[in-house]
Amino acid sequence: MSVRKFLKRKKDLIMYYDEIREADFDYYTISFDDAKIMEYILKQEKEKLMEALDRTFSVFYDRVISDYGYINRLCLELLFHISRKLLRCSVQMEKVMKEQGCRYSDIYKKDTLKEKRDFLYLVLSESSKACKEMRGENKKRSSLASAIREVVDLEFTSNKISLEYIAGKVHKNTAYISKIFKSEFECNFSEYVTQKRVEKSKELLSDPSLKIYEIAEALGWADVSNYIKVFKKSCGMSPNEYRNFVEGARSGRE
Repeated sequence: MSVRKFLKRKKDLIMYYDEIREADFDYYTISFDDAKIMEYILKQEKEKLMEALDRTFSVFYDRVISDYGYINRLCLELLFHISRKLLRCSVQMEKVMKEQGCRYSDIYKKDTLKEKRDFLYLVLSESSKACKEMRGENKKRSSLASAIREVVDLEFTSNKISLEYIAGKVHKNTAYISKIFKSEFECNFSEYVTQKRVEKSKELLSDPSLKIYEIAEALGWADVSNYIKVFKKSCGMSPNEYRNFVEGARSGRE
C-alpha cells in the first residue's frame, strides 16, 4: 500500500511527499510534541528544544530507513504548525527562514536524519530568537507609547504640537512615531490630537461664559470655523448645539 500526497505553502512550489510504504513499525504512532516545542521556543530553552527533536528522531536512528517520506512529512507539519503559533507573537517563520537562506522544501535536500534534525533546529531556534527580539521590541514600543501619550496629553492644546515636536521630545524620528501611533493607539497622530481636543472642548462648552472662539483658541485651533467643522464631524452636532443639549439636560435634572 502506498500514499501520494502534495503540499503547497505560499510561494513554495508544490511539494510532493515521497511514497509512504508500510514498514516494520508503525510510522503513524510517531509525532513531535508540538506543545512542548513551542514552549521551549517561547522560553528560549534551546537545549530542551534539541532534546525534544531528538526524542522523535531517536525512534528512527537505529533503523534502516529506505524511505524518508513520512519523516519529511512530520518535519513539514511541525514547521507549519509552529509557524501558525508564531504569528501570535508577530513572528513570521517564512521571514526567519529567508534570513537564513532556506525554505520549507529544503527538508527534501537533507539526506540524513541528523541533517533533517539540524535543519529543524536551525529554523526553530532562530524563530525563538525572533520571538525574544519581538518581545523586547514590544516592550520598548509600549514604553515609548507611554512617553508619547504623556507628551501629547500635556500639550495637545498647544498649536506647536506636531509629529516633529513629539519626535524631538522622545528622540525618535517622525516615521517611527507615526508607526507607534498606528500600532499602539490604533489611530494616526492627527486623529489622536483631534480626539483629545474635542473631548476637552466638551468640558469647556459646559461653561456658558466661554465663547466658542475662545474655546477654539484655547485648544489650539487657529480657525474657529475649522473647530466647528471638526466638532460637528466628530459629535454629529455643532458646538452651540452641543452646549444647548447639555444645558437642556442639566435643566431637566434640576
